[in-house]
Amino acid sequence: MKTTEDWYAIGYEEGVRAGDSDMEYKDRDFGPHEGALAEVYALHDGECAIVTRSYLDFSNHDLCGSWMAGVIEGSMSVGARMGGTTGTPDLASGVVGAMRVHLFIVKDFPPSDTTWN
Repeated sequence: MKTTEDWYAIGYEEGVRAGDSDMEYKDRDFGPHEGALAEVYALHDGECAIVTRSYLDFSNHDLCGSWMAGVIEGSMSVGARMGGTTGTPDLASGVVGAMRVHLFIVKDFPPSDTTWN
């Protein structure tokens, strides 16, 4: 069984990958979860990466929290951040009431006419 440290490390790697991705707009079809996922996606003009896991992957909430912390800190380590989160029913699992957790990772780019001091 994976520990909180294991899930943190997994999340950290996923966060680094998401934070390093190109995050360019891609037309997405969210299928039956269009309402839940498209709202956060549109908020960031589609310029984000989505990291997702089934809540069934975790034996308790602490492990899910460790994974989420790893994703957030991993993305921050490469200059990105979490721009939003949501959950949707995990229809593919076949388990009634199962959920998927989605973390939206974004990068903030200053306007090109901005000078940093």
